[in-house]
Amino acid sequence: MKVIFAYLIVVLLSQFPYSISVMIFSPLFGFIFIWVPKKIRILLSGFFSGFISPISSVLFSYLIFNLIFGITNHSTGRIFASLIPLLIPIKNDFKKYNELKDFCSSPYESVANEASLDTFGFKCILIGSISSIISIILLVIINNIVHLM
Repeated sequence: MKVIFAYLIVVLLSQFPYSISVMIFSPLFGFIFIWVPKKIRILLSGFFSGFISPISSVLFSYLIFNLIFGITNHSTGRIFASLIPLLIPIKNDFKKYNELKDFCSSPYESVANEASLDTFGFKCILIGSISSIISIILLVIINNIVHLM
């Protein structure tokens, strides 16, 4: 029963650390890279905040399982339980990216410029999130291969 409860908590709540870390780390990396041009600053802050966000979700999963079970040995299913709900915010970011792409062809120059920067920011967050998820999956696979040897 405790296992089902832990998986339920992780599946239902793991998208919140993802969203919170994007909200925290995007402006933080924006301030860290304040000295670089705006386009590069958006690239760096979007990619790094997108890369850190799935990691925060996995760490949340580890925290929940450590609080409930008090163990440090985690199976692959527990990591994937924290990654699967991230498809919802990533899908929402992709949908927002597509909506903003339409505003890039606005006849008003200021609206088009802002929309192009926002579109670029969402694209960087998506690339960072997807690359982080791929790297987490690769680390899990490598860890399982090492433990089999």
